[in-house]
Amino acid sequence: MAVKFIEANKGFLALNKKQIMQLTDITINYSTATDEVAAFDNNFVKSYLPTWTSWTADATFIADDTVTGFFTGTTSNPTGSTNGLLIFEQIKLRTALTMVAKIDASNFQSGSVIITSCDIKAQAGKMMTGSIKLQGSGALAKLTA
Repeated sequence: MAVKFIEANKGFLALNKKQIMQLTDITINYSTATDEVAAFDNNFVKSYLPTWTSWTADATFIADDTVTGFFTGTTSNPTGSTNGLLIFEQIKLRTALTMVAKIDASNFQSGSVIITSCDIKAQAGKMMTGSIKLQGSGALAKLTA
C-alpha cells in the first residue's frame, strides 16, 4: 500500500548535473512490500518482514531557458518552449534523470527517476508548463544543503 511520504513546493529534475525543470506541487508515494514469516508467536499471530521498496512521484513543472544551468546552460535561447521541447526529446528517449525534492531549507530527498507520463503546454516566448509522473529507480537518499 502506498503512503504519502513527503510534499514539497520546490524541487527540480537534473540531467548531467544541470537543472532542466523546476518541480512544483510534488507528491512522493513510498511503499514497502512485506513477506510473511513462516513462524507464529505463542498467540498464533503472524509476523512479517519488510522486503523491497518502491516509490513514485507526481508533480507539475516549469521549464525556463532564461536561467543559467537549465538544459542548454545558456541564457540566449527563446524563453521556455525551446528548452521544453529539448526536455521532451529526453523524455521520449526514456533517459534517467535525477530528482531533488526540497523538504525544508537544508533537507532534500534525491533519487533517480524515469518520466512515465508527461502533459506539456508550450507557447512561443513563454515558459513551458505541465505535469509529469515519475517512477523512482533505486533508493531515495536524504541530502543536506
